[in-house]
Amino acid sequence: MMRHLPRHRRSRPPCRVDSRRPERHTDPVSARDLERLAKSLTDRRGELSLTQEEFVRRAGTSADGKPALSLKQLQRIEQAKVNPRPKTLGALDRAAGWTPGSARQVIEGGVPSEADKTGQARLTAEEAQLMDALVDLGLSDAQRAEHLTLLREQTRSRTEISSQNTGTNG
Repeated sequence: MMRHLPRHRRSRPPCRVDSRRPERHTDPVSARDLERLAKSLTDRRGELSLTQEEFVRRAGTSADGKPALSLKQLQRIEQAKVNPRPKTLGALDRAAGWTPGSARQVIEGGVPSEADKTGQARLTAEEAQLMDALVDLGLSDAQRAEHLTLLREQTRSRTEISSQNTGTNG
């Protein structure tokens, strides 16, 4: 009896990336950046005296009615294991009571801005003092915003330098 050999299967071309699927993240994020976000979130939860479950509830729901943030997501973010998607960063901002974009600022080395009841950024004492002086000088809104951005960048730089110094001295 003659044995039939199996037909050779046609080899398939290598799998192509599905171009319809949107990019998850636009910028690569270092482990240090993720750790900075994790620390800021855990510190903020502590300030607000919230459990992880309560924090997740504060994030609200997405447009499709599902929770905007899951407990598992928060745990992985607080352990610096994942780079959150932009939509998740927005949920973190809401839950933490920060202005939109604050979680991204933390990842980039900045400090989050706490939102007031209207969702506007609360100014620090130093920022309020600067704004008062700029109003007295008659600068436009755009000029004041530019100066405020520069002040925040300087503050972020000072924070980075002091954290590097405490990291090398500790």
